[in-house]
Amino acid sequence: MMANEPARWNIPEEAPESNPYLGNSVKDYGAIGNGATDDTVPIQAAIDANLSIAGGSLYFPDGQYLITASLEIPLYTGWRIQGESRGSTVIVQDTDNEPCITFTKENCHSFHLSDMSFSWTDAQPADHTDAVALLFDPDSTAGSGVYMGVIERVSWDKGFRGVDGRYSVWGMTFDNIVHGGSMTGACVCLNPTPVTGQPNNRIGHVYANASEATEHIINLLGCVGFTIGNYEVNDNPHGKQILNVSGGSTGTIDAIRVEVADYSAYLDAVIGVSDSYLTIGTAQLQAVTIGASYRHYFLKWEAGVGSVHIGILDVDPTVSASNFFVFTTPTPATSRLTIDCVKRLGSAYLTDVDNTAGADVLTVNDWIAPRLSDNNGDAGLVLAMGDETVQMFETALSVDRTVNLPSAYHPSNVFNGAWFRFVKTGAGAGRFFVATSTGATVKDLAAGVTAIIEVMYRRNQWVVTDYTVLP
Repeated sequence: MMANEPARWNIPEEAPESNPYLGNSVKDYGAIGNGATDDTVPIQAAIDANLSIAGGSLYFPDGQYLITASLEIPLYTGWRIQGESRGSTVIVQDTDNEPCITFTKENCHSFHLSDMSFSWTDAQPADHTDAVALLFDPDSTAGSGVYMGVIERVSWDKGFRGVDGRYSVWGMTFDNIVHGGSMTGACVCLNPTPVTGQPNNRIGHVYANASEATEHIINLLGCVGFTIGNYEVNDNPHGKQILNVSGGSTGTIDAIRVEVADYSAYLDAVIGVSDSYLTIGTAQLQAVTIGASYRHYFLKWEAGVGSVHIGILDVDPTVSASNFFVFTTPTPATSRLTIDCVKRLGSAYLTDVDNTAGADVLTVNDWIAPRLSDNNGDAGLVLAMGDETVQMFETALSVDRTVNLPSAYHPSNVFNGAWFRFVKTGAGAGRFFVATSTGATVKDLAAGVTAIIEVMYRRNQWVVTDYTVLP
């Protein structure tokens, strides 16, 4: 190389920790990230130095960042904190019953936190209620709360709650969240004191392992206009509600999937609703056990009025339940559960426990792949909710035979949209009657007539919806 030729390589002995696109690194302020050295002071110094009212960015390279006190985010706006990768950038709280990050001032907004995980040195029991990954707990309640922030691609494990909103949180986005199986509390709990409105919060994709959960997995109070994307809960042996909405909440959920859960020993529900309105695009249950007692619920109406609308309900045959949709009694007359389409129903069946004759709470609009048919031979039949929806009579009737439909009174629990189809291909000398539980005739066939009869419970009575005479 000639004397005046510029150097072709200019590599420092140690590459800088900072990322020019993501901000200064916490390691530039003395954080080690080896999982053994206490990094609390240098990380807090990096927060204070880089985040301000004008914004700022802070970067966490991969590492295990041990802390012994909560990291505090004061009144800063428009800032960004980003890890290198969710799987390898981990903040580990070494102090029991202590948050990882606390938002200490209200009116903190327009921020972005992403790509990191939160954990504790020791798994935190359910009574360690301050062991929270991200705690929204301002030191005053006179302002507008915490709002318009984005928290995404984050995970937590071995603590109590993931997100804990103890004061108003609104316009927030929580997306791509993994809730670890050692968490003993909620994934997202927005249940502030005092109770205030929390509009337009968005929870995107959530996967929650609920194997140690002792409370509702997602708990929303007063969340008007909330949305949840794809929400999956796996391994819920303690039967905790995967979702509880209350306090005038209104919202939509794209899809819910619950797999491997046991509600048979717990007086709780898969979903709890109180004074709220909820729309679910698709609800899918697989390998879920719901007990036979009327006090075990899939959907529990806890108080107040409102409605729940489910687009497609897909219940795998592995689901075991005696009462599938069950409401507390009395259910307000103005409350409604509407299901557009039931795809499968396993060994479960639909019911409600409003013990008023002709209860008008539950409506099902259509069914796909109904339960397999039964062939009843030359016999009458008394039906109950949960029996096969298609009933075959292929044998010639020797005498008059009657099918009695389920009663509108508790405990039969007929709901609007319940239906049965009777296929009578056997002729014979006997007449064929479809009647109510009290004996009132809904439809009768003369001796020797073969036909298909379909009946549905509508407007608090059984009516014939299809009648086709067979050749």
